[in-house]
Amino acid sequence: MSADKGTGESDDAGADDGGRVLEYRVEPGARATARRLWWALLLFALALSAGTALLLNPFLELRESLGLGIYGTPAAPLIDTSGPRFMELAVRPTGNERLDYLLHALLYLGLFLLMQWLFLMPRSSWRLTLNVEGRPLRRAALAGGFVAMLLSAGLIAVLAMVALLKAQDLGEKILYRKASPYTTIIVTEDARGFRTLAFDKGDVRQSVVKPGDPDIVELEYARVMPVGLAFVEKPQRVLMIGLGGGTIPNFLRKHWPELTIDIVDIDPDVVHVAKQYFGFREDPRMRVHVDDGRRFIERCRTPYDLILLDAFGPENTPYALTTREFLQAVRRALSPRGAVAANLFSSDWNPLYHSMVRTYQEVFDDVYVFDVENAGNNILVALPRREPITRDDLAARARRISKQRALPFDLGGLVRNGFHHAAEKDPRGRILLDRDAAKKAG
Repeated sequence: MSADKGTGESDDAGADDGGRVLEYRVEPGARATARRLWWALLLFALALSAGTALLLNPFLELRESLGLGIYGTPAAPLIDTSGPRFMELAVRPTGNERLDYLLHALLYLGLFLLMQWLFLMPRSSWRLTLNVEGRPLRRAALAGGFVAMLLSAGLIAVLAMVALLKAQDLGEKILYRKASPYTTIIVTEDARGFRTLAFDKGDVRQSVVKPGDPDIVELEYARVMPVGLAFVEKPQRVLMIGLGGGTIPNFLRKHWPELTIDIVDIDPDVVHVAKQYFGFREDPRMRVHVDDGRRFIERCRTPYDLILLDAFGPENTPYALTTREFLQAVRRALSPRGAVAANLFSSDWNPLYHSMVRTYQEVFDDVYVFDVENAGNNILVALPRREPITRDDLAARARRISKQRALPFDLGGLVRNGFHHAAEKDPRGRILLDRDAAKKAG
C-alpha cells in the first residue's frame, strides 16, 4: 500500500479491466465551487433585472416593470438543483437523471410563459410583448429591457454550461469499493481515464495510474522514489514493501528490465485490485507476495540492493514499520552497497515525522531527505555506509540515469530541488521502539 498525501461492496464481476461503474461522485471542492458560481449568477441576474426595471420604470406600466424584473431570474426555478443536486445531475448521465433535468426545464418554460402572460401581454390581446400599444418611446424601452433580460439569461446559460462541463471533468466514477480485512479499498476513474486507489474515506491517494502506460507517473513522490537507484552502482535485486496500484513496480520493470523485483503487500484485496484495475502483471522477474512486510524482511536470507518502503494505511505508515527493531532488520536484508528509500508523510501531516527520521539516523550510517514538490511527502534514503555526496553531484548522477534509462522526467531536477543531507541527528525526534507500540496497545 502506497500513499500520496465502513463496509462496501464489490461490483466487478465479469469486468476484465474493472470497467463497470458502481456510482459517480463529485469532488467536494468542485461541488462547493459550483454552488458558489450558481448563486453568484443568480445574484447577478437579480441585480441586472432590478436595475433595468428601475431605469425603464418612467416609460412603463407597473406590471411591465415587474415583468422585466422576473425575466432577469431565469435560474430561479432551478434553485433546487444548485449545489450538490445540480452537480450530481451533471455527472450522472442516467436515464432517470435526464428525465429529472428535462422536467425541471419544462417547469422553467412553463413559468416563463406564465410570467409573459401575466405581466407583459396586454390583457385585451395575445400579441407578443413588442406589439404592446402605446407611445414609440414606451415600446422601445420595453423592447430594450426585454433584450437586456434575454442577454442576461443567455450569459447565465453559457456560464452554467461551463460549470456543468467542469463538474463532468471533476467527477469520478467509483469502479470498486470493498471492505478488506485491513481497510476499505476504493478505486475511482476520472474523465481522463486516470484511476486512483484510496483507502477508507478516500482522503489520501495511494496510487494514480493510467492503465497501459507505465510512463505516466502522476504522483510526484513516485517520481522521486527511484532516486534510491542513484546510490546503487549496479542494482540487481529490489524489494518493495507496499504494492498500491503498482505504479513504481511497473515503472521499474519498463526502465530496468534486468532487475529482479519482489513486492510484498499484506492485503490480498490490494493485490487483486492492482491486477484487476491498474494493469499490474507479474512475470518471472517480478513477483508479488501476500505477506506481512516486516515478517518478510525479518526472514530474508538473500540481501537486496534496493529496498523501497512504501507501505501505508489510511492515515500513515504502520508503526511496526517505523521502529528501530524493524529498521535493524531492514539493514540486515540490505547488501553492503545497497540503499533504502522510504516514502514518509512530511511533518505538516505526520506527527511522528521527526522521530522517524531520527530512528533512521540511529540505525543507518548516512541519511538523505528529499522534499517532494507540491506534495505532503518526503523521500528518505538511508545507507549502511558513509557516503557523503553534494547536491550537484547527486543531481548530475540522477540526470545521467534519466538519460541512460530514457525516463519520461528529469530525475536530476527533482533531486536537486529537494536535497537535504541529514548528517546531524534530529533533536526534534525520539527513537521509535517496538515497546512503545506495546504500551499504546495496553
